[in-house]
Amino acid sequence: MNQAVTINAAQASAAQLEENSGAAVSLRWQRRLWALLFVQILLVVGIFAYQKNMRAAPAAVPLLPVSANLINRIEIADASTNVQLDKAANRWQLTQSGLPVDNEKITALLDKLAALRLTWPVANTGSSHERFDVGDAKFQRKLRLYEGDKLHAEFYLGSSPGFKKVHLRRAEDNQVYAVSLSTLDASTQTDDWLNKSLLATNNLTNITAGDYQLQKQGDQWSLQNNADAALDAAKVGALVSAIASLQVESVAQQKPEGEVFRLAVKSSDGNWQYEFIKTDAGHFVKRSDRNEFFMLSQYEYERIVGVNRAGLLAPNNAANAAPTSANPVDTVVQEATKGLLGN
Repeated sequence: MNQAVTINAAQASAAQLEENSGAAVSLRWQRRLWALLFVQILLVVGIFAYQKNMRAAPAAVPLLPVSANLINRIEIADASTNVQLDKAANRWQLTQSGLPVDNEKITALLDKLAALRLTWPVANTGSSHERFDVGDAKFQRKLRLYEGDKLHAEFYLGSSPGFKKVHLRRAEDNQVYAVSLSTLDASTQTDDWLNKSLLATNNLTNITAGDYQLQKQGDQWSLQNNADAALDAAKVGALVSAIASLQVESVAQQKPEGEVFRLAVKSSDGNWQYEFIKTDAGHFVKRSDRNEFFMLSQYEYERIVGVNRAGLLAPNNAANAAPTSANPVDTVVQEATKGLLGN
């Protein structure tokens, strides 16, 4: 009997071991399957994230297909006006008038355009064009950039989605982009592009106007025919600076009519004559090398026209402010016969 019990116990123990071994194998397989599932989940998440990232950051495409240095003609238009700029002899000018352009302003525009990269569009249907003011008929700006007669870029600027941002669409393209630019960077007004210092004269050596004539010898200014008169260096310097930094505002639409104040200058760059005129419409100036009159501010006008001989003299030379004639009758005769005597 004891032998039978021992055999049964051994058989039970063997069965238990077999059961435990099977459970262990099953557990190992479960762990392997869970690990495999975890790896699959990681792969799915990784692929999804990669695809999402690829969709969110498409390849950036430059707006300009060529270097900005190759651009030598620009056309800018809005609904009613347009301006054309071209580069001749390495200098930008207004095409219609040939007047010089503010190089800093046009360089800034070209640099901004060259830096633009088009990535993810905010819209890609033709029906969105008018909504963003970038349609063929409804737009805020239309720009064309040329190299000679070759058109390199044509695009529209429209509404602003935020500070210093504007919607942009390339011609023949449905995609609309939001880019770092402003319609103010692409003005259609010629006066906005005009080089406002085109009448300034530097390196002056002689100034003649009204009752005075100044000449420069070395670094010193003196009165012509009265070199002993002491000048107020600050006031002379202010006059020289006013001519060297003269700023105009716009091109006059017509020739102004009024009393003319004339000023002649000589410099190492050339000799010119200025005409200053004040009217009810404003203040105007013309230089002999150009046909146009230009408007200028009252400040610019007065700091040149408001200067006279007395104001240029040092305070202790006030007695020499105006030259006097020994005989008043001689003065009248000289004035009356000036034209006849060829003076």
